[in-house]
Amino acid sequence: MDLTTYQAEQQRYHRRNFLSLLFDTASFATISKVLNPTVTLVYFLSFFTASQTAAGMIPAILTLGNMVSQLFWASYTARFQQKKRLWVLGTIFSRSSMILFLASAALATGPNPVWPVAVFYLALVIYAFSNGLVGPLWANFVAKVFPTMRGRFLGFAYFLDACVSLAVAAGLRWILDNVAFPYGFIYFFAILAVFAVISILPAMMFKEVPYPIPEQPQPILATLREIPSIMRQYPSYARYIAARVVVTFAEMAAAFFTFHAVTTLKATGAHVATYTIVLVVGGLVANLLWGMVGDKIGFMRVFQVTFGIGLIMIILVLMAQSPVALYPVFVLQGFYQQGLILSVTNLNMATSPPERTPLFVALANAITGPFLTVTPLIGAAISGVLGYRSLLILCLGVYVFDIVLASWAVRAPHYRVVPAAD
Repeated sequence: MDLTTYQAEQQRYHRRNFLSLLFDTASFATISKVLNPTVTLVYFLSFFTASQTAAGMIPAILTLGNMVSQLFWASYTARFQQKKRLWVLGTIFSRSSMILFLASAALATGPNPVWPVAVFYLALVIYAFSNGLVGPLWANFVAKVFPTMRGRFLGFAYFLDACVSLAVAAGLRWILDNVAFPYGFIYFFAILAVFAVISILPAMMFKEVPYPIPEQPQPILATLREIPSIMRQYPSYARYIAARVVVTFAEMAAAFFTFHAVTTLKATGAHVATYTIVLVVGGLVANLLWGMVGDKIGFMRVFQVTFGIGLIMIILVLMAQSPVALYPVFVLQGFYQQGLILSVTNLNMATSPPERTPLFVALANAITGPFLTVTPLIGAAISGVLGYRSLLILCLGVYVFDIVLASWAVRAPHYRVVPAAD
């Protein structure tokens, strides 16, 4: 297929692929938001253990599967010119893992707490590593279907997700406030499982148009050896990754916001559900804002501004004396998370050659992934030895450093436009 035919085919299926990617992106984001590792999943696990290490394993597993595994998946999928089947397969495993979360909650009705915890972590592993397969393939399709105005598309998709998530979060609050554990979580995971299975359909309706220049497959070891040359060839990409690595240490305390609220500030299930609601509301507003702002001034600026928001979050947690005082923290966390999601998603694509988008997306996530995997565990260790307040102060200093780094050392990359129909 030559470039002219490719552009014509993209134009032919643009509306269909727009709807497919819109609803797939929104549904995936809804599930990710509702299964927030610092709110819902930590709260569920807190009924079985008070260990901060066990809580820290949740974001660690999600990061290891979602991000670190992407480089290995990208090396494997490079041998396939058409990647839709792999994308759909990964989507099926990812969404079907909600059934295992439901099984974990159902097992909690029994006398042995080992089984629900074991099934919980099994569901988490399947969910995370199947998302590692899906991520680069999804980014590849988005980059080619939306070579421009990508920020607005993603902002609208995440806005749609936030609207659904808000309703789900409100229902979650009512369930947790009125239905005793574990039956409240059984109802919650049952509803989520039905939604997740239905959400597989948008990926199945996508029409892939193979790019004229095929991706060159190579063994994973060859890919690893190529990393230094990629960093030299794309210096803006390398500096942006460095800033992402530093901010992972600033985020160590965020994994324990809800844990701190429950164990120290004595937050109830209603408080935790409200945290989810205000988190979603913050993200709801942020999605449209960041999408428009990023398309106008560049997503590197959005990336930099989010560090300042993270700094304010830490200050507010240090000042909090009650569970209610954390409400604005979770509002800001919604802005923070969506700012990072939109900026990172766009910046991952910005410097990549069109035929190598899956690799560049996977590489950026794989480099930062190990740090995101271990930093919650490091944070748990620091908090256990020095106390959570000391961890917050440490993270405050790291945010200050990264604001300086991102403002002075990192420059916006040159955006590459993938030739396709807009």
